[in-house]
Amino acid sequence: MIQHCVDYQRIKALYPKGMRMVESNKILYLIEKEGDNDLGLWALYRYKDGVVIHAQMGIKCRGKKALDSMKNAFKWVFSALNIDRIYAEIPKENKHACVMAVNSGMEFMNAENDNRIFEVQRCRLQL
Repeated sequence: MIQHCVDYQRIKALYPKGMRMVESNKILYLIEKEGDNDLGLWALYRYKDGVVIHAQMGIKCRGKKALDSMKNAFKWVFSALNIDRIYAEIPKENKHACVMAVNSGMEFMNAENDNRIFEVQRCRLQL
């Protein structure tokens, strides 16, 4: 289940050690929950005509669970925000994340530097 979260302590607990979390009202955080457990985190920020989405999935949110979480995050974004596009910028060496992006309904747009850019449009996603 996806849940919007502004509790920065809870959000920070989902970040890997040594990785800095940004506390800002310009970043929207969504948490993937299962019962009382926080399994993963989605961070979003405005970009052009949509939002960029970043994932931080915990060890208990891999494979099909992570894919379902991504689709649920898309549904949440498109129902809660007045936008029509979600973007993802994924390092090209992270092949697994690139495959997950495509499997979630995102389309490859282009490559910039060492990243691959994907997008999903509201009108193309089967909600």
